Amino acid sequence: MNSNTLSKYLHDEESPFDFNREISRSSYFWTFWLIAISNINMFLGNVILFVTFVIAAITFITKNKKIQSQFETFVILIILVLIGQSLWYMNFAIGSMMSLITRIFTAFFIISIIGKDFFKAFIDVIYFLAVISIIMWVLIVLFPPFYRFLILNVAPLFDFYLYEIKYARPAPHMILFTFNHGVFINDSGIARLFIRNSGPFTEPSVFAPYLVIAFTLNYLREKKAFNKRNLVFMFAMFTSYSTGGFVVLGMLGGAAVLLERGAKKILLLPISVLIFLYAFFNIEAFGEEIGQKVTDLNSSDIRYAKRTRLVNAILDINDLFNHPFFGKGFYKDETELANRSLGDYLTRRTNGTTKFLNRYGFIGFFIFFYSIYKSYRIWGIWTNAPPVFALVGVFGLMLVGFGNSIFEKPFFFGLGFAGIILTEHLRVAIREHKE
Repeated sequence: MNSNTLSKYLHDEESPFDFNREISRSSYFWTFWLIAISNINMFLGNVILFVTFVIAAITFITKNKKIQSQFETFVILIILVLIGQSLWYMNFAIGSMMSLITRIFTAFFIISIIGKDFFKAFIDVIYFLAVISIIMWVLIVLFPPFYRFLILNVAPLFDFYLYEIKYARPAPHMILFTFNHGVFINDSGIARLFIRNSGPFTEPSVFAPYLVIAFTLNYLREKKAFNKRNLVFMFAMFTSYSTGGFVVLGMLGGAAVLLERGAKKILLLPISVLIFLYAFFNIEAFGEEIGQKVTDLNSSDIRYAKRTRLVNAILDINDLFNHPFFGKGFYKDETELANRSLGDYLTRRTNGTTKFLNRYGFIGFFIFFYSIYKSYRIWGIWTNAPPVFALVGVFGLMLVGFGNSIFEKPFFFGLGFAGIILTEHLRVAIREHKE
């Protein structure tokens, strides 16, 4: 089924495929739950993942859902990548590979259960979480005693986790809001804290990709850069002080304005650029952070340099040349294994995009992001949006992924599978319509 056939059918007045149908509560629940088991503190860990896998599989079967051939192809290709990297290093990390496959199937089962409502439900869920986060951020910034009360009396009630804490204890949270802050040291050496909006996620750099995805999908639906939901996403991003997120959202906003028709873009584009430039050069967190990251690259041995996103990216790319096609996988060399603490430091990478590239090579990287592009493209066809914005959206996701290791989480696999499920729904609807 080509894009012209889909577009013609979807925008035919006699088409029974209802774009504005009401979304069920179960779709909202499963959408939130997919997000929760990916990046919300209270719901992380293998125990919850396995329980979710079992429940989702049972629901998938009882609802008579089917496994599509495109998903089978995806799984086969990923397994071939895992076999390739295992044979390259003769290292078979069965436990890690099974965990990855479990996440993939969990994501597919959940997306299949939600069906064609996933994109709309996701926009609504992130909008809801963003509104809550903005309200909480404003309250704790304006009323410090309220902030202290929540930190001391409410957050401790949720301070338990079903997974091993390896590096640092998670920030205090209340499930739907996480308390995070940044530190700025001025020229006099005085440190000043500022509140960062993480939403319900582990940290602001994890909130940012979800806001970017929601902005992208909502633009593809509304064809307007500045509508109510996108303005909320923008403000939530602004309060997160996420450097990468702010840059990417500014890029997406500018691209969206350029794609809009009419004279108003002549006014909106310069305004967007001016707001971005003002924030970049006048908000201390943005300009200072990027400048500091560039300075950190002057280390004599980059392996032991301070682990900024740029340092991690360079390390990942350097590693990639040793295994460009299938990636490094879960292999650790003898130096890394000889000293556990040093090995953990040497292998710990926080640049999500280049870490994924290094782990799965060019083949796995292409398969993963192509699946997300296809999802954006199918959604764009459904909403009659400019085709090029799907590509812009994927590029923006790659950039914002520099901020944290997120792409191996169930949600991001599910984002790629959403296009497969939506295409199948469209095929069924067209077949039934013709009959």
